[in-house]
Amino acid sequence: MADLTPEQLARQQIDAQLAVCGWVVQDYRQFNPAAGRGIALREVPLKSGSCDHLLLVDRKAVGVTEAKKQGTLLRAFDPDAIAKRATGKRGASPDEVAPEKMEAVCADLIAEACAPFDKPALCQTLETLKQKTEQAFDIYTPDEVLEQGFDAAAKAKAAGLVQAFRDYLAQNQAQIDALQILYRRPFKQRLTEPMLKELEKKLRDTHATWTEDRLWAAFAVTAPGKVKGRSQAGRFADLVRFALEQQPVLAPFADSVSERFHEWLMDKAKGGSGVPPLNPDGTKRQDAASTVFTPEQLARLGLIRDHIATSLSIAPEDFKYTPFGERGGLGKAHQLFGEQLRELLDELNEPFTA
Repeated sequence: MADLTPEQLARQQIDAQLAVCGWVVQDYRQFNPAAGRGIALREVPLKSGSCDHLLLVDRKAVGVTEAKKQGTLLRAFDPDAIAKRATGKRGASPDEVAPEKMEAVCADLIAEACAPFDKPALCQTLETLKQKTEQAFDIYTPDEVLEQGFDAAAKAKAAGLVQAFRDYLAQNQAQIDALQILYRRPFKQRLTEPMLKELEKKLRDTHATWTEDRLWAAFAVTAPGKVKGRSQAGRFADLVRFALEQQPVLAPFADSVSERFHEWLMDKAKGGSGVPPLNPDGTKRQDAASTVFTPEQLARLGLIRDHIATSLSIAPEDFKYTPFGERGGLGKAHQLFGEQLRELLDELNEPFTA
């Protein structure tokens, strides 16, 4: 950098400034017109001599730049610089130059410094580029919604996906165990997690793009008033039930489980029919009009609720696994709920399999 002349240093700075402004700076021997709309070619030979940059916009020349020494415009008002230019001698004194000559040379230096900006084509191009890149923000006028909803193409695409999904279910109801159960009313067998995984695998193998999210979104477009919340991974059964019109609303299964579980507890507290809770000593409570579960029973019921939310149903053999296994398994459940355990499980399963 120390060996560069003032003109070379100025040329480097111009290159950098042009690049920042969006110009593609190239050597004229390696001219590539496809590189951009605005191209600055270095050291292009012209009839009047080479210029430092020839500025092109859409392949049309709009101006040139000259790498002047730093402070060229300021030097136009420097008496020593004017005297040097007027006499052609380094170190010349202003006293050696007539006032008229000083004024004339000063005018010439000013004209040379401003020459690149005096070209109408360049000025017009800069103004055009400025207008194209400027953005005006109205921060006072409130926005007004002109229309909302899905466009016709999105609705048609969603309707096509929903219909294809329903057609697939109807065509494969005899081949997939889960579909056999879901099509049979009333249910004589409960869905199991392996059945649901088989259903999901069959769907994915046949139509890889039929993800829960896409199907859920398609139902939201075709039946917006009947779809709530967002899809949950592994909940193809919810989508199948809704497609078969076996449930009126498509909502996250865990939400419906929690809601129905809460209703079931409230029914118990009001003396509803079913399995009465036990006393702390394990004996059956008889005051059904005011039955409440013990804290330990409620904790175990909460685990049962969570298991139903993730696996759709619960059976006695499920108590061998987490989180029941490490909490005493089926034996502990029998200790808490006695011989009424199976009836209690049926009550909890029934709202989701009927």
